[in-house]
Amino acid sequence: MSNYVDINGFDPTNKPVLTGAEVIVQSIYNILNSLQTERLFRPAFPGLELDAYLFEPVSAGTSLDILNIVTNQIRAYEPRVEILFDLSEVTADEERNRYDISLYFKILGFGDQKFSLSGSVGQ
Repeated sequence: MSNYVDINGFDPTNKPVLTGAEVIVQSIYNILNSLQTERLFRPAFPGLELDAYLFEPVSAGTSLDILNIVTNQIRAYEPRVEILFDLSEVTADEERNRYDISLYFKILGFGDQKFSLSGSVGQ
């Protein structure tokens, strides 16, 4: 099993060091929640800008576009993971004008153990 260590940028007084899989999950969370030009030391980081999709028609096609953007960004900026496409999905929630994202992945060095991260774009 690999040992990853990183600083927790959210609350250094409560939990200053992340270890193991927590590091990778935090990194993916940061990728998904970073906007363009928000990363000062990575000016080329494009950000996801997923809120722009809230003004598109809610459809399966838009859900697929969001899934492709999310997975491409993770592949580009987090090489320690392998996305599990057969389990990952973006579901349109027309009533709430949002998209629900369920992302499943494996972390290199952790064998066949599966990890997940869920969230929403929109309200």
